[in-house]
Amino acid sequence: MHRLAVLACLLIASVCLASGSAAAKKLPEGVSLEEFTEILKRAAGSDVPAQAGIGGFVAKVRGIDVGWIEGKVEGKTAETLVGEAIDLMKIMCDESSLQLSAVTRQALDGVRLLRQSFSCRVFGPITQYNEALVVEDGDRFQIFYNGGLGEQRDTIAKVGDDIVAVLVDTYR
Repeated sequence: MHRLAVLACLLIASVCLASGSAAAKKLPEGVSLEEFTEILKRAAGSDVPAQAGIGGFVAKVRGIDVGWIEGKVEGKTAETLVGEAIDLMKIMCDESSLQLSAVTRQALDGVRLLRQSFSCRVFGPITQYNEALVVEDGDRFQIFYNGGLGEQRDTIAKVGDDIVAVLVDTYR
């Protein structure tokens, strides 16, 4: 009888663990302009006008450019996605002036969040500062592209922090 009770407990525990891991959060299949605007509203604390952009959406948050795309991972790692995002944003950079940050990673409930930034000179003394926030769940990804002039660095980082806070709240 004791063995039967132990086996029953183990069975119940394994079912609970299996259902808990199956309940991991996933990114939505598609995000509308209204849903994107709501994410930014939560991050900025006020309404943020957004519009359709090339392959996604764009907006200005506190004077900072924010772009956003989503898609299927198609075998790419989160590190590859963040690298591609950075490569896209640094097209105008003088490569000799490029300063990349380390990639920060945060595991949430079924979702991984990666963040990387860079600064570079784009023309004479003019610098830019950008960062990529990549959220992926193994099947889908979302990328936030935040950026502006180098003197806006603190504001860009703050906008990124606020978006990260919304993502953590959504996917923890």
